[in-house]
Amino acid sequence: MCIRDRGYGGTIHYAFSRDQGHTWSDQGLLINKGLAGSFDAGGVSKPTVIKVTDAEFFYLYYVGVSDQFTNADGSEANKTHIGLVKLLFNPDGPIRLAIKLNTGTPVITNSEDKDRFDSYRVDDPKAINMNGQAWIYYTGIDKFGGAARTGLVISSDINKGHIKQNNNHALVDGIPSLCLLYTSR
Repeated sequence: MCIRDRGYGGTIHYAFSRDQGHTWSDQGLLINKGLAGSFDAGGVSKPTVIKVTDAEFFYLYYVGVSDQFTNADGSEANKTHIGLVKLLFNPDGPIRLAIKLNTGTPVITNSEDKDRFDSYRVDDPKAINMNGQAWIYYTGIDKFGGAARTGLVISSDINKGHIKQNNNHALVDGIPSLCLLYTSR
């Protein structure tokens, strides 16, 4: 599966390959903007997909922006949030069902504490399965034009809750990046 997005104001589309990536079939729209007034009404972007312990389902974290989003200043309308979608694949491969979870509200939000590194934006989710728990590394920004720092959210039950780690401190400066290593026998 390959996912592409078109920036903050976009939608998320995907393609599917049955031959280890040699040829791809465009499957079209996967995640659309949310309903008017929702946290993702202005667009969805930056997806990351994880499989935790559920045998059938994958989970997609994404960044959502409001319908007032301009990316021009530090206003409330320009904050970003992270939402969650549950994916169910058909037996032959392509996605059969994509459901936004948490009743269309974000699962990771900005901190209300203005001294915290992620009080303005939570962005760029990168999810991994750590022994059956979802670990989501994300970019936190404290103010418009502020420095990007990496935070961590852990969920022991992806359907029930996400807990920010490290209190007021970021793990490291910069935007999270994950590399997948592949070895063959």
